[in-house]
Amino acid sequence: MKLRTALLAIFLVIGTVTSMAGRAPAMTAVHPCYASQLSMRFGHSMGTPSTIVYPLIFTNDAGTCAISGTPQIQPVRGKTHRSVGHRAAADVSARPLVLTIMKGQSVTALIGFVITKNYPTSRCGPVSTSGVMFTLARVTRQFLPLPQSVCTKLLSVTTRPLVFGASGA
Repeated sequence: MKLRTALLAIFLVIGTVTSMAGRAPAMTAVHPCYASQLSMRFGHSMGTPSTIVYPLIFTNDAGTCAISGTPQIQPVRGKTHRSVGHRAAADVSARPLVLTIMKGQSVTALIGFVITKNYPTSRCGPVSTSGVMFTLARVTRQFLPLPQSVCTKLLSVTTRPLVFGASGA
């Protein structure tokens, strides 16, 4: 009984010292990321036999900020950025997290395009795009060039929530 009490006392002391040493500093509010402090670009494509995936990379060029969500993606074409095909379907199997990023850090969302040649033309209705318009939280209606082929009769674009890093994996 005395041994058990002594061990319990030791664990309590060690736990208290450890928790005091590892105590986090007081939380401060982090403002949301604004379009003006982010640079956006597509990374190198990855592929499967049915889909080409591009990481859409957001890099923080200013102070620490918070960003979250799944980008809304709309394929477009021409100088007027006319919508073509369906808006990207968001992957609901992954829950978006609030990510705090410091200057120089990146977050990424994966954007998938089905390979339209895998479908009969009559079923897919393929068209070429000049890029995509995307919206994410306070980053509204931004255009990024990305020549691609999308279906107009089938859902052919998907998007996943943001994750830390520049690869999207």
